[in-house]
Amino acid sequence: MYGALCRLRDYERTGLNPQDFRGREYEKLFLWKVNYLDGNEFHTVYCETKEDADRMYDILKGAGCKSVGVNVWGWQAFIEE
Repeated sequence: MYGALCRLRDYERTGLNPQDFRGREYEKLFLWKVNYLDGNEFHTVYCETKEDADRMYDILKGAGCKSVGVNVWGWQAFIEE
């Protein structure tokens, strides 16, 4: 049950609607998330490549942000025909 809820949450974050899916096969896609604490609020920056995420990590650490971390976020998407 928890896994299904996590997949639903991840789908909702894509901003896509069910009619946006046209294919029959899936493709595994990845984004890198850079999470950080700015004041009392947590923020997330999404990067397309690991190199971009590493650069963002360095920038945020240099700016004095706390609890900076990088992790990968993967999901499956339909391949358009």
